[in-house]
Amino acid sequence: MSYTLILLSCKSIGNSTREYMEKSYKIIFTFVIIFLITHLTGWLIFVLNPIKFPEYIPKTPLNISGIFILITTIYIWIQYIKIMMRYYSEIGFGIVMQQALFISFISGLSYQLVRISYIGNLSGSDKFVLFFNSVITSALFSTGVAFLVASKMLRKDSKLFYTGLILIILLGHLLAIYFR
Repeated sequence: MSYTLILLSCKSIGNSTREYMEKSYKIIFTFVIIFLITHLTGWLIFVLNPIKFPEYIPKTPLNISGIFILITTIYIWIQYIKIMMRYYSEIGFGIVMQQALFISFISGLSYQLVRISYIGNLSGSDKFVLFFNSVITSALFSTGVAFLVASKMLRKDSKLFYTGLILIILLGHLLAIYFR
């Protein structure tokens, strides 16, 4: 299904179908690895915290790890879309979103497998619930950010991009207040 959608969404790919698919899979796999490394780096720096970073930016309610996640996610999606636009000039918005969901889900799944194996004080069912919720939440967040970045880069819709970023920050702040 993914193979068919990729081919249907690109009107003129300029290469043979096989070359196109091989290049697409290499790009997708590369960005899964980049997201996984970013997740693991954030976890090392902010959760395991060997350097003892403060949790919040001084005199603000802004969580440093949340800002790190948001900024790196935006930057990675910008680079991904630039690369896809360079190789496939007529790539559609739908295919970028499909690939973003796939990249987000696989990298989130991989990261949560590593993270959940490190957590030792939870029962099996608690680990499963935490794992499932974390994978779904991270995939939805990352895909939402990809949607905003793609709307700005492919559809030239800056208003949606900035409004969405403000809503993500407000939602993160409200959730942080709720779960304290």
